[in-house]
Amino acid sequence: MATPIILPAYRVRVWRGIPTGAAPDNYVMCGLVTSGLQQTKQTNTAIIPDCDFPELASSVKRTVISKDVTMSGEGYYEPDLRTEIQEAFDSQVSEVWSFEFAEDTVPTAESIGYYTGLWHFTTFGLAAAQGEYVRSEMAWEADGPIEWVPVVAVGLRTRDRELIEQVA
Repeated sequence: MATPIILPAYRVRVWRGIPTGAAPDNYVMCGLVTSGLQQTKQTNTAIIPDCDFPELASSVKRTVISKDVTMSGEGYYEPDLRTEIQEAFDSQVSEVWSFEFAEDTVPTAESIGYYTGLWHFTTFGLAAAQGEYVRSEMAWEADGPIEWVPVVAVGLRTRDRELIEQVA
């Protein structure tokens, strides 16, 4: 039996902007220790009878009405990003966010990359318990289509290029 390839959680990251971007407003939500991405479809259901055998159970026909994508994360609050996080949450327009599987996560090019698109930052919560660190909870909802960008389509990130140049 072949062993499946699995992903270490520390290679999954949520970004404001895109992971390959050099813009100053691109940053990773480093304090998140759990991250999730969920794709759902809303369907309409019709029960189609069999006219030849009306006594049999009818088949169900489903038609896709819409697709939705949500992203979420929980972890530790990063006070250095407070201003940026609050501005993103307060924004009335959707912004580019990304859900990344870092380059060395999986040895197949199709599995390395990120989901990206326009998202509304819909949840930002903070909680503190005596003797523990401040925790944060965040969620985003897609505002339109979300696309998968394989790393082979974008190449190395600027940070990775700089590291390679330093070693050379």
